Amino acid sequence: FSQWVEGVFTSATAGGNAWYPTFMRNPQYALDVKLAADCALNTNNSKLRLSVHGSKDLPLHVQIVWGGGVRVFEQVVKDSGTYNYGFGLCEVAVKQGTYTVIVSSFEPGVLGQYKLQVECADPFEIKPIPQEGAGMFSKRVTGLW
Repeated sequence: FSQWVEGVFTSATAGGNAWYPTFMRNPQYALDVKLAADCALNTNNSKLRLSVHGSKDLPLHVQIVWGGGVRVFEQVVKDSGTYNYGFGLCEVAVKQGTYTVIVSSFEPGVLGQYKLQVECADPFEIKPIPQEGAGMFSKRVTGLW
């Protein structure tokens, strides 16, 4: 099973690496790994490969965390190691469940497009996780004490 997801680092989503407090602004995805119908009794791990592709001047990284499909920035299961220009690869065996995938560039504010490829031995579903505060509006109220 394989799926491509296209994404972009914007000024709002380019959070940089985990050493920056803005790391949690990076694009995150909920990844739900399911058992194949013909393997209902199989409790073995499923092989999973995450790869992120971008321009050759964009240092990229991808990681999978125990996140239950919600926005997180800790509890790493596996990552692609050091940041590499144009490509990041992560291979891991996972059990059925919901994980959080985080795509990041090395420095905050570095803009660019990327493609995330998810390959798994079992069926899966991947969908973007909205940014914190998505759908909220700000309103300034002035007054006096």
